[in-house]
Amino acid sequence: MIAPLPISSPALGSGIVPVLSYIFPTGTSGKASLASVVGALGLVTDNGTRALALGGEIYLGQDTYRVTTAYCRGNLNYDLFGMGSGNTQARLPLEQTGQVVFAGFLRRTGGKGYWGPGFSGEAR
Repeated sequence: MIAPLPISSPALGSGIVPVLSYIFPTGTSGKASLASVVGALGLVTDNGTRALALGGEIYLGQDTYRVTTAYCRGNLNYDLFGMGSGNTQARLPLEQTGQVVFAGFLRRTGGKGYWGPGFSGEAR
């Protein structure tokens, strides 16, 4: 799936959010399995905001195992608006930069329960 989404925000400016995703089955033929997905998302605006997110959720062994990953990195330039109306509104320009990573591996423990290790972290 490809979806270029336009954005217009008083805080972030105008730009585009391109979305790319791929949904696919991971089970063998004839066996019911949840659909797995991998994808990417971006953000680009006219005020210098840039962001990228990559991730996926993969189901293996007829949903016996679940692998989940995500990585996000961005630089957000936005305005925080205060009290007032129109051009008299006070505004505070802010910039935030950071990145986040997540990874997890789960195994079905019986019924609808899952157990497994996971990792998440953030860096500036």
